[in-house]
Amino acid sequence: MKFDKRDFEKVEKTIDQVRDEVKMHLKEKDILEKVIPSSITIGPFYVVTSKIRESLSNKRKQLAEALLGYQTRKVKAKAEEVNNSFREIQRKLFEKPNNMEELHEHREWMKLVQGLLEDKKVIFKMNKFHLDLIDI
Repeated sequence: MKFDKRDFEKVEKTIDQVRDEVKMHLKEKDILEKVIPSSITIGPFYVVTSKIRESLSNKRKQLAEALLGYQTRKVKAKAEEVNNSFREIQRKLFEKPNNMEELHEHREWMKLVQGLLEDKKVIFKMNKFHLDLIDI
């Protein structure tokens, strides 16, 4: 099983695809722990397989954690983008106009703020939803 984080991040995946892959890795981890015995006897030889089972199990767990980390980074980047948008709106709200033209433009822009906030609110709620989906 070959997994390259860079290859995975090149392809844009939906939250459902990432969640399904995480669940698949955790399921495979459980299967490995159940299927591979801690030791086997082959003729006169006693072979300890617990280290191999533990290693494969840890690998699956690391893959699942890497996928969750990938999704968390995506959600964090979107949250920072929304936060920066809110800061930009706040900065513009406290901006003081220097003349009547700027005052008129500022008032016209202020009428649009409600729509801007609604758009950002939708993005924020979507991000929260994605973050909640990460909790497996």
